[in-house]
Amino acid sequence: MKKLLLFFPLILPAMLSAQITIISTDMAAIGDTITRNVDTLTTATEGNGGANQVWDFTGALIHTVNNTKIISPASTPYSADFPTSNMAMTNDNISYIYFDAQSSEFVLDGLEGDLLNNSVIIKVVFNPDLILNQFPTTYGNNFIDTYAFDITTDGTVFDPLIELVRIKHTATVYDTTDAWGTVITDIGNYNTLRVKRVEYSIDSIWTKPFFFPWAFLSATIDTTTTYTWLAKEGKLAVVELNFDSLNNPNNLTWTTVPAIPVASFSYIDNGSGSFTFSDQSTNTPDTWSWDFGDGGNSSAASPPYQYTVDGTYNVCLTISNASGSDTFCDSVVVSGASPNPPPIASFTYVDSLLGKIYFTDQSANSPTTWDWVFDDGNTSTMQSPFHQYTNNGSYNACLTATNGNGSNTFCDTVNVSGIIIGIGDITDFFNLSIFPNPADQHITLRFDNSSADCHVIISNTLGQVIVKSKLVANTENTFQIDLPDMQNGIYLLQLKNERGEVMARQKFLIEH
Repeated sequence: MKKLLLFFPLILPAMLSAQITIISTDMAAIGDTITRNVDTLTTATEGNGGANQVWDFTGALIHTVNNTKIISPASTPYSADFPTSNMAMTNDNISYIYFDAQSSEFVLDGLEGDLLNNSVIIKVVFNPDLILNQFPTTYGNNFIDTYAFDITTDGTVFDPLIELVRIKHTATVYDTTDAWGTVITDIGNYNTLRVKRVEYSIDSIWTKPFFFPWAFLSATIDTTTTYTWLAKEGKLAVVELNFDSLNNPNNLTWTTVPAIPVASFSYIDNGSGSFTFSDQSTNTPDTWSWDFGDGGNSSAASPPYQYTVDGTYNVCLTISNASGSDTFCDSVVVSGASPNPPPIASFTYVDSLLGKIYFTDQSANSPTTWDWVFDDGNTSTMQSPFHQYTNNGSYNACLTATNGNGSNTFCDTVNVSGIIIGIGDITDFFNLSIFPNPADQHITLRFDNSSADCHVIISNTLGQVIVKSKLVANTENTFQIDLPDMQNGIYLLQLKNERGEVMARQKFLIEH
C-alpha cells in the first residue's frame, strides 16, 4: 500500500505564491515539461511559518530527476476511464495522473498505469475526487476536502499465495497557506507562498487467497504532512518537502525552472565619456537589452559604451529568462566626452563544451583590427573567432581592439572542461568510437571484438546510471543506443564484458 501511495507525490505539488495571488493560468498547461530534482535522503526541515520568511535549500543532493510532462488525456492510453479530466501528467510515459483543471480549482480525478513497477496496470479512480488548489489563492487561505478510492488488484504482487488484494483509502486533507517569503535553491531565489497540507487517512485491506474467500487483513490510520513552496514561475511547486507519520522528512523535491530575474547593474566612469557597464542581475538571466539613453543599445551582458556628448542619461537594462523579465534604470552623468574616442575592448564567449569556445567581439567605438591571445599559445585576428582548446583548465583570454584613435585591451578567464581525455589506466580493448558526438536522440557505437556479448552502461556526471543494456554480438560492428529524454550535458559510456570488467569507456556530449 505504501508503495502505491508514494506514486502520488511525484506530480501532486500544486501552485500558489508569496504575497502574490495565484490564478489558474499560473499553473502548468498542456505542452509544458517541468524538470525537478529529488533528494531522497534529505535532512531538511520546513522552517518557520508566517510573513516574510527565508527558506534555504541550497546544497541538496540530486538522487533522482523527474521530467513531468503535461499532456492531453486523449494522448494517454487510459483516457476512457477519466471522462471528466482535461489534463494529464506523467513522469515516465507509463503511468498517468488525471486532472480536471478549471479557472476556480484544480481537481485530481485519479491515476492509472504500472504504479508498482511490476507490469500490472492499476486503475485508481477517486470518488469523491481531491481538490488540489482553489483559485485565487493567497496568504492565509485554507480549505478542507475529502477523497477516497477503492481498488482491487493482483495479490501475487504482495504474496504468491494471494490471488487478489482490495485496498480502500479514505482521507481528509487540511490545506493552509501558512507563510510567505523567499525560497533559495541552487537554481535561484523565488518569491513564494508556503502551503501546509495535513492528511488524515484510513487504509483498509482485504485479501483473497487462491481457492479461499475474501478475508479482512488490516486497517491503518495515518497522518502525513506535506509542505509546498509555490511561485508564479514554478508551474509546479518550486520546492516540496514530505514528512511521514513519524514526522521524519522523506523527499525534498525542487524545480529547475529558473526564477524570474531581478535586474540591476553598476558602472565605471573611465573618463572622456567612456563607461563600462556591469550586469548585477540575479536569478540567471539569459538575454540582456541595454538602452543607454542617447539612442545607443547593446545585447551584451556587461558592455562598454562611449558617450560623445556631455549630459545626464537614463540608462535602462531589461533582462529576461524562460520565466519572465525585469527592467532597472539609473541616471548616468557624462562629462568630458570625446568625439573621437579609441575603442573600448570587450568580448563574450559561449562554451560549447569539449573545449569548443565561440568568442564574440563586443567592443565599442568601431575598432578596425582585433588581436586575440587565447593563453594556450594560439592567437587570432578575426573579429569573433572560434577556438578549440585541447586541455581542460583556466585560460586568460585577451582581446586588443584598435582603431585610428588608439587601442584598448580586455581580458577574461575562460574555464574549459569536458574535453575527452584518457580515464585512469583503462585500455580500450575494443577500439570504441561514438558518433555523432555531440549527439541528440541516439548514438551509434562502433568497436572491434563485436563477436562477444557485452553490456553498455551510460552514467551522468553525478555517477547516476541513465542507461544500462546488453549488446548482442553481430557481424556489422555497429550498435545504436537510444537516449531517452536525456538532458544536455556530458555522459560517460562504459563497455563491460560478461565478467563485469571494463573493456572500454569514453565520454560523449548531448546537445538538443
